[in-house]
Formats: sequence, structure tokens, C-alpha cells
Amino acid sequence: MTRHRLAHSPRPGSLLIVAPLAALAFLLPGCTGSYPGGGDDDDDTSGGGNTFDDDDTAGDDDTSGDDDTFSEDTPSYPAEEAWFALAVGNEWEYREDIVGDVVSDVDDVLITVRRRIAGPEMDPVQSAQMVVFEMELNRAVGLDEVHWFGLDGSGSMKWVKTRLFGDFFESDDYPGDGSVVASLAASEAALLGAQYQALWFLGDVDGHDYSATSSTVETYFYGAGQEVETLGNQSFEDQVEIGIQYVKPGWGLVGQQLTFGSTEVTWTITDCSPCPPEAGL
Repeated sequence: MTRHRLAHSPRPGSLLIVAPLAALAFLLPGCTGSYPGGGDDDDDTSGGGNTFDDDDTAGDDDTSGDDDTFSEDTPSYPAEEAWFALAVGNEWEYREDIVGDVVSDVDDVLITVRRRIAGPEMDPVQSAQMVVFEMELNRAVGLDEVHWFGLDGSGSMKWVKTRLFGDFFESDDYPGDGSVVASLAASEAALLGAQYQALWFLGDVDGHDYSATSSTVETYFYGAGQEVETLGNQSFEDQVEIGIQYVKPGWGLVGQQLTFGSTEVTWTITDCSPCPPEAGL
């Protein structure tokens, strides 16, 4: 199975097969399309009306327990955590439009900061200076993912690990190499020209090398005529430009337009808990 998600070459999407068995329905995610999406995993969604998974069976990588959101002792970097919008409970929702030569699809993506983990309790083990944030990426239809990003006081958000789920609840883990995804600066303008060794929610997996440069200040349009000034991160796969990610310090990733082969993947933000009220999200 091709493992590409956000910025990898396209993969089949999802086919939902429902089979009754003794009055129970089992949801088996399959594949369609050329860009990876993800089916619901086996999380319990009985707690509310959210169509996304919500009880964190996907991410279980700290040694301190299954449902905790904090390790007992973690470093704290308030300025960095605020700049990168990393706080347990923060959520973002996006409309995902996938347009390819053969198959086009629409999905909903929910990203949630689930846990804060001390570096020595992470797998793979990180330094005592590192605090790791676990972020679940759940799709309403497509395949799910989990990403771990770390802060160590250096002013950089670093890729620690990625987990990609398959069609039958199997998953593959990709340990990160500490690649820088985003940087802290005195202002957004000060980041123009900054270079990164990974994209938001896309590290170097499956033999591809991803990178980005904050090349422009972009006006990003969303919702019912709203707009916001963002950093336009010019994005590359194996040194070939594939599109742009729109990043706003304090908000996080607000959108993207990336092309993998003949498939274009667009994320448009629809909800954002760390964004200010005037954002209208």
C-alpha cells in the first residue's frame, strides 16, 4: 500500500464497506482515489456528535499511561508553545479537496493536540529538554494519521515521529530525524527566507525528502469572505516545488495547496480553536 498522505505521491482513497453481523456493523475502510485519506479507526465515538474519532486509541507512545494528556514532568516553553499554537486540546478542522485525473473526492480533516509527553518518555526516546506534542489527524472518510512534534527551547518545532494508518487498522511508524518544521522569530516578516527540512504534517517518509521556504507574505482567503495575512511556505518534494502551505504564527497551519503527480490536494480551514474570535472560525 502506498503510504503517502499530506504531501506524498497519491494513494488510493477510501471505500467504506458495511457488513451486518449479529446486529452489529463493522466499518472496514478500503481504498479509492490517488491521494491518501483515512478511514475511521476503532475509536469509540459514542461520547458526542462529532463524526471524528475521539478517544485516542491511535496514539499510545508514552510510557506513563494510556489516556493521560500530560507526562508528570515536562519542560515548558511558553513563547514557543504560543507561537506554534501547541496546547493540549487545540483543534483545527479543514475541508480537504482532492482532484486527480481519475478520481476526485472531498473529505473533512480534524487535527487535535492530544497529549504532552516528556522527551525521555517518548518512543523513540528524546532528550530531557524536549517536550513532545502528540497530534491526531482524523479524517471523516479517509485514513488517519498521528504526528509528534517537539520543542526543546531552541526556537524550532521539530519532527519527532509519524504514524500512518492503513485500511485494516494496521499502522506504520516513521521515527523523525529532528527536522525543523517551523521556527520562532520576533515577527512574521523576520521569517521570510527561513528554510525548513519538513512540512507541516509531512516528514521524510517513504524515501521522499520534503522541505519548505518561507518565501512570501500571502493573503489567505477562507470562509465567507474572510482573509488573513500568512506566511507562504513554498513547499518541495525531492527538491521539486509542489505548492504552498499557509502558516500563521499563533494559529498554526491555515491551509495548503499541494500537488503530487497528477493529484492536487487542497486544505481550507473551517474551524480553529486557537485562532482569535475575530478570525470568524
